Amino acid sequence: MAFERNGADIVSRRSELLKAIAEAPPLGVIAIIDDQSREADHIAALLRLLLGGNQVVICFTALATAVHDLRYNRPDLIFLDDHLPPFGRAKTSLDTLHRFALTAPVVIVSGVMTARRKAELEKLGALATLDKDDINGLSLAEVLLRFMNSKTGGAPAL
Repeated sequence: MAFERNGADIVSRRSELLKAIAEAPPLGVIAIIDDQSREADHIAALLRLLLGGNQVVICFTALATAVHDLRYNRPDLIFLDDHLPPFGRAKTSLDTLHRFALTAPVVIVSGVMTARRKAELEKLGALATLDKDDINGLSLAEVLLRFMNSKTGGAPAL
């Protein structure tokens, strides 16, 4: 059956990703900036499951608060909501992060990920873009492996 094969493929891919993540050097601080705390908590919970809790995950609901705190708790990786009121879209948020010398790789998450918006976001130089509806253990494991490979110079495994 196609469903079983696809399911087996997903389980196999997730297993490969989890093994690669487990063998990689541990991450330190991961920041999640999303005005919807439920969305941030969902990403944080998945990250803790994938990484085993050997890192610090800090959630923020406002960009200004995040910038203030992250100047002192430098993140290794940032998950950034595409739309953070009152600042607007990801480009404005990225410019703000860079203005305060926060240069960690960024994963942009969007609640409205059309093909056009995805193309626009990819031009901003983010490590990855994710549709909020597609955030799960497998998609985050792929992003984490891409991040880890970018740090070690390895080829992205996506």
